[in-house]
Amino acid sequence: VDLLNAFRREPGCFLLESSMLSPERGRYSYFGYDPFLTVKGNDLKAFANLEKTYHRFCCPPKAALTPFSSGLVGYLSYDFGLQFERIKSRPTQSGLPGFLFGFYDCIITIDHFKKKLIISSTGLPETNTSLRKKRARVRLQRVEKILMRISSQEIPKVQSRREPLYFKINFTK
Repeated sequence: VDLLNAFRREPGCFLLESSMLSPERGRYSYFGYDPFLTVKGNDLKAFANLEKTYHRFCCPPKAALTPFSSGLVGYLSYDFGLQFERIKSRPTQSGLPGFLFGFYDCIITIDHFKKKLIISSTGLPETNTSLRKKRARVRLQRVEKILMRISSQEIPKVQSRREPLYFKINFTK
């Protein structure tokens, strides 16, 4: 059972898979699900609101274990990008928004070189410190529970809250 399959019923799943596998580029793959906020739109005004919202939730990388421990994942359509250049585009019939981004507070990182899986849980969008810690803990436990279903090995106990949890994953399946 692969990682994506284990989370297939969860909303907003994404996988940013690295295929380069070099230490400088492609070291990590990132997986997330269930964004705490989704922002979409079709014009530059809506996109400016996305930027403001991002600044409300961006986290400074305080001793982050991975380069991407929380943040935005989504897309800009080709036609939406033309607006930045002030080029008119034809209306599309797809029904898809010009951009869509999810704000993710819990990211699963696969370090291909250390062969480790790292779960980052920030507790966003909570601003109160104790509520944020509680949310981060709950989200982490939920990921652990799902991963336990696909892992044949027991999750090691964490001695310190600052220590990352490591899971052994079979990369051959």
